[in-house]
Amino acid sequence: MDSSIDEISGEDRSISELPDDILIHILSFLTATDMEAISALPRRWKSLSKLFPNRDFKKATGSLYSIQREVQLLNDKVRIREFDLLIWHQLSCSSDLTSLITEVLKHKVEKLQILCDPEWEGIMPWPDSLLTSDSLTSLKLGGNLLRIRFPTSISFPRLKTLHLYSIDIEEEHNAKQFFSDYHYPVLEELELGACRWINYDNYNNKVAIILGISISSLQRLAIANGDPANCTCYGEANESLWVRINCSNLQYLRLSCVHFDFVGGYSSLSSLAEAELELRTRRQPRHYFAHRTLEFLKIIRHVKHLELTQNTLQTMSYARRLDVPALFSNLTHLRVWTPTSIGAAPLMRILQNSPNLQSLDCPLWNIVYDLLH
Repeated sequence: MDSSIDEISGEDRSISELPDDILIHILSFLTATDMEAISALPRRWKSLSKLFPNRDFKKATGSLYSIQREVQLLNDKVRIREFDLLIWHQLSCSSDLTSLITEVLKHKVEKLQILCDPEWEGIMPWPDSLLTSDSLTSLKLGGNLLRIRFPTSISFPRLKTLHLYSIDIEEEHNAKQFFSDYHYPVLEELELGACRWINYDNYNNKVAIILGISISSLQRLAIANGDPANCTCYGEANESLWVRINCSNLQYLRLSCVHFDFVGGYSSLSSLAEAELELRTRRQPRHYFAHRTLEFLKIIRHVKHLELTQNTLQTMSYARRLDVPALFSNLTHLRVWTPTSIGAAPLMRILQNSPNLQSLDCPLWNIVYDLLH
């Protein structure tokens, strides 16, 4: 249709022939990375792109006020590719941080990292422009139990990396649907570390929260929970962390959890090639979590690289029947961290069932020492 219009008008409708003011307006929507791509275009485009210089704030230091002032003095056309903010014991007012983030987002920031230790209590009022950013490709948020409320309207069309550390997440929607293609259509890497999912409907009830992760583009996933006292990093009153994963392109999975349960089957992790497991239990009945761990091992038995900790092997050893997967046919590399005689039985069974194993990184002398003493 477009070619027929050009033929009728007899004119070249190339975008490069538009007036400078229109081209500058088009460029105003681009990020720093997009600007670099213009180097392959005609000289006129490159000349105009110089009106939009790049600026990075890596490991921004100093007072929050001085950093905010520096950002405010930037020309509107400046593009910020990367902004890292690390502030501890300085934040007494949430509005100061919100204001700074708003200013940074005006410059089409692509990589944003914020690590802080707020002195106030209550919810951090993140600006709407952050939760609907069309420029962010990487977002890393962390703090000392920083409390955030994510609305249902979040949308990150270009986000590829998301890391959340030590954050209380107050949900306005179901945890099963939070990490989905709808909100993160191109996300490739997701890390959740020592976070707590606050659902006030279930806060006083001892029920498990099911965290749903259904992102077809996701390739790397890491979930860490190092607090055995709370049982799960996704709700103080919850008995267990249940994870439903449906990521058809997931290649790498790292789990470090207490009382972990997996909801799903083999098909949801069929592309997984590498797994690191640190699964442990501190409560009774231990044999229940042992069998859940063995069941999960069956689901990922097709991996090529596998790392297991002593805690994981010890958890398996509590099983009333050591039902290790019959065959790890694809496993070529196995690494075991600090094994002891307590986890020797499941380890030996895994080795017996791995006919194609090429590399074993395992200090077996620990087991021998335990047996001799």
